[in-house]
Amino acid sequence: GIWNNTVRVEDYPPVNATVNVTSSADLHIIKSASATTVSKGDVFNWTIIVINHGPSKAFNVYVDDLLPNGLEIAGHATPSNNTRYDRTTGRWTIGNLGVEDYVTLIIPTRVTVSNVHNITNVAVVNSTTPDPDPTNNKDNDTVYLNPDVTIEKTVSTKNTYHGDTISWNITVTNK
Repeated sequence: GIWNNTVRVEDYPPVNATVNVTSSADLHIIKSASATTVSKGDVFNWTIIVINHGPSKAFNVYVDDLLPNGLEIAGHATPSNNTRYDRTTGRWTIGNLGVEDYVTLIIPTRVTVSNVHNITNVAVVNSTTPDPDPTNNKDNDTVYLNPDVTIEKTVSTKNTYHGDTISWNITVTNK
């Protein structure tokens, strides 16, 4: 806001000074997965923590975290009290966050694919309060998928006799 300060000294005209004070809040986001390696059908949690390092209160804080392809929400997300998570848009509405206050969101997810090596999930925090250090407003974590491999072994003939030649066919498929 704007601060006005007037100084009056006897026998001198008053002196005015106006200072425009801008608040700022250093928001910091941390994102982590409860698993490192997963398989199709596995359920694990993403945990997101937002901290306000100040020096001012942060207003209208929100996080955008839309799950990437290959993941779906499995159950109910658990946001901190007085915050709201929209599973359709991936927006976590936090509201105002005091200095050194933090909030947490836990999103249970299910792996729906097996044909990729890894899945990276990104979360970004924003606010209407200026942030002096935007380098810590984005975080991500990656889970690695176990290969979905099948092995099939067949023989050229099922009835053989001593001395017969047979062929084995081995097929390995990575789904």
